[in-house]
Amino acid sequence: MSAGRFQFALSPALQLRTRAVDAARQALVRAARARAVAEATLARAEADLAGSLAADASPRTARQFGGASSHRSSLARAARSARQTADRLRTDETHARRALATALRAQEALVTLRDQAADAHRVRAHRREIAGLDDLTTAGRAARALTSTSTSTS
Repeated sequence: MSAGRFQFALSPALQLRTRAVDAARQALVRAARARAVAEATLARAEADLAGSLAADASPRTARQFGGASSHRSSLARAARSARQTADRLRTDETHARRALATALRAQEALVTLRDQAADAHRVRAHRREIAGLDDLTTAGRAARALTSTSTSTS
């Protein structure tokens, strides 16, 4: 008796979930790279600002003082902007991590369903096979019983 091949009815959904996990992984990689670049930019901007403050501690003329102040303001704005960008990209990376975790849970739920369905299919197939063998055994015993009864009465 052939039990048939197991086919998971939700295979298309599982394929979609697998693609969603792959996309979420790629999004996380992109977010992590963008955050790393932003943090490097922030570190450079803060170092430039700190260097400017140290170098311009004692300007000699009012004109030098105004130029240094303007330059420091520009560096401070750049550092502030880099900090905001880095903070936003850290948040984006956190969201990407959560999205990946959600996609993995959804995929794992379908994988678990598939595994349970496959196990149930195997159990049903084994039961059918055992029932078929039991039927054959019972038929063989009945045939032997009839044969022994008919030979003993003759």
